[in-house]
Amino acid sequence: MKLANTVNAAFVPRILGVVVFLCSALLFAQGWRAYRKIPPGERRASTEERRRTQGAALRVTVIAVVLLASAALLQKLGFIVTMPVMMFCLFCVIEKPEKRRYGLYLLFSVLTPAALFFVFYYGFSSLLPMGILTPWLSRLL
Repeated sequence: MKLANTVNAAFVPRILGVVVFLCSALLFAQGWRAYRKIPPGERRASTEERRRTQGAALRVTVIAVVLLASAALLQKLGFIVTMPVMMFCLFCVIEKPEKRRYGLYLLFSVLTPAALFFVFYYGFSSLLPMGILTPWLSRLL
């Protein structure tokens, strides 16, 4: 059996995907078990709890939409254009409105994808999607 081609650029994301799936399944099972322990008469949520749950459900929906849109646009727009927008949107959605620090989010959202792009190119010899920036990035690389 030859193992030379089994470890490639997709190896770590696949492992992480399996780990995240297993952790999610464990959290779901623990939550379901805790829910089943509550007596049926006490399962009704108060108005405040319902409002918080609806807010959390809305945030999860917005996060899913942002991630799906990013995945759909990644090939066309490229990593360096798509990721800063996605990261900034996720920072803003996840953090509470009163604690948001837009300048810091903008800085991280711009510098991190640019640094990752060059780390993947020079460190791993793996090219991330360049998208609409192909003419300019191909001159740099």
